Amino acid sequence: MRIEVETQTRTVLHEERTAFGMLPVGTDGGGALLFAQLSNTGTDLFRKAGSSAPTLAFHASDELARDWQVSPDGKAISYLAQQTRGERVVYRMQAVTIEGGKTLSLPDVSATGEQYGPIWTPDGADLTVGQEPMSAPGAPIALLRAGATPTALLAPKQGFDVPFAWSGSGTYLAARTFDGKNSANAG
Repeated sequence: MRIEVETQTRTVLHEERTAFGMLPVGTDGGGALLFAQLSNTGTDLFRKAGSSAPTLAFHASDELARDWQVSPDGKAISYLAQQTRGERVVYRMQAVTIEGGKTLSLPDVSATGEQYGPIWTPDGADLTVGQEPMSAPGAPIALLRAGATPTALLAPKQGFDVPFAWSGSGTYLAARTFDGKNSANAG
C-alpha cells in the first residue's frame, strides 16, 4: 500500500493471497517496490516495478528472515536470517546485492553469537550490527566495511545494544539497550 500524504490517496501496489505472508521492505534505487514473501520454503525477496508482475530478486533464506533494510543507494539490502551455529539456532546478519542476491564481502565479527538490527550508515559505506555478548558482560555494536577491520563502538557495561537509526549526518547512532545475555533472555 502506498499512501500519498499530500492528496491523502491510497494505492494498492501488490496484492495476493499467501499462507504465510508478505512484508513490505522498501524500494530499490530505481523506485521499484521490494517485499519479502514467507512460505514453507523460507523467505524470498521480490521486486515489483510499476504495474508489471513481481519478479524474484533472490531467495533470502530457507527459514524466516527479518529486520530488512535497504542501503541508501538502493543497490544492497541487509537482513537477519536463521543459522545453526554450534548447538544453537541464531539470527545472523546477511548483506547482499538486490540484483541477484550476491553476498557483500563484509568482515564477520562473531563466529557463533546472535546479531541484531543491521542498519546502514547514512553514506552506505558501513553496516552497523549489534552482537550477543559471548564471554564478556557487554557486547559492542560493530561497524562493518568491506576490506576493513570491524570498528567496535563502546559496549554497554552489561548486555547488548541493537542499532535503531543513524542521524542524517552519521554523527549519532540511536540504539535500544538490553541488559540480558541474548534475545531469549534480553533482560
